Amino acid sequence: MQKVLNGILTLSILLVTTIVNAQVDNPVQWKISSQKIDDRTFEIRASAIINYPYHIYSQEVNEDLGLPTKITLNKNPLVEVVGTPKEIGKPEEAKIEGVAMKYYPGKVEFVQVVKLKEGIKAKTNISGAIEYMACTSINCLPPATRRFNVSLDGGGAQ
Repeated sequence: MQKVLNGILTLSILLVTTIVNAQVDNPVQWKISSQKIDDRTFEIRASAIINYPYHIYSQEVNEDLGLPTKITLNKNPLVEVVGTPKEIGKPEEAKIEGVAMKYYPGKVEFVQVVKLKEGIKAKTNISGAIEYMACTSINCLPPATRRFNVSLDGGGAQ
């Protein structure tokens, strides 16, 4: 009976260790979707949930001190990109080597507006990538990339 209990305890410890390591390996979960604004206009929404104690940097940080989050859309001849991605969230700020660095713990959403070109009636997709780096107050994980492909019909993402 003692061997069975020791076996169960060992398996439980292994399972917990595996779950914790998986969360550390990928502390940022992304959900990418499109939202129809009008007949030709869509918002590409990239929502990040960031596990404590990690954070990701804003799009506008000193690249010598941290990797800014960068959203890149692949060219699509039917789509026009409008402006730059907006950040929606509650940023925090830290001074690194005397420079203010804006970052997001917990969650943040990046919103990029795109328009179908004049006269385009067909549904299309737009693909791209989000480059980011998850950090704690002590260290950072290597930079990561999340690729996506979103339907511009008001539907979801892949």
